Amino acid sequence: MVGTLKQVLRKVIRNSESWKKVLPKATFGISVTKHRLSNQSPFYLMHGYDPKVPGELNFGTIGEEMDAAQRLHEMVKGRRDTKNSLEKSHEETTSRCNERRQTPHFQCGDLVLLEIGARSTLDAKYEGPFKITALTGANMPVISRIPHIPGKLNEKTVNIEQLRRYKECVLDTGELISTTCA
Repeated sequence: MVGTLKQVLRKVIRNSESWKKVLPKATFGISVTKHRLSNQSPFYLMHGYDPKVPGELNFGTIGEEMDAAQRLHEMVKGRRDTKNSLEKSHEETTSRCNERRQTPHFQCGDLVLLEIGARSTLDAKYEGPFKITALTGANMPVISRIPHIPGKLNEKTVNIEQLRRYKECVLDTGELISTTCA
């Protein structure tokens, strides 16, 4: 919601206007906009009717006004339909992501690299190698640094999703020099 509000404010603020002046109009605009999945606006789901916007008034037409019970029934139905469509969309997204997801399988003694986390662009993404010394659960192996480094945490329990298989890189420096300097 905050991201959407920021986008709307960026579009409607002019140099002379303060964001505080246009905030009520921006929030109203967001609340009356229909959601693409539910085809309902947040305003309708909260109040049970669409607001009368000055540019949309139809003078001279006679519309049937709903009584309170009918409006409440429509609002409850709209909320239920919205909830169902959002749950269906969530399930579809989850199943689509899970189709491609592969949980890595490791055994005791395997050599692995540990994901470091967010760092600057050119820093390494993994550290290691580590050796899996124990499997405490399906997703929580205990790893030990190879070789042990004094002053560092050399053994820890991590989530299996943070690990990647270690592939030792054998590099013939003579071949590297002959191909790059030739």
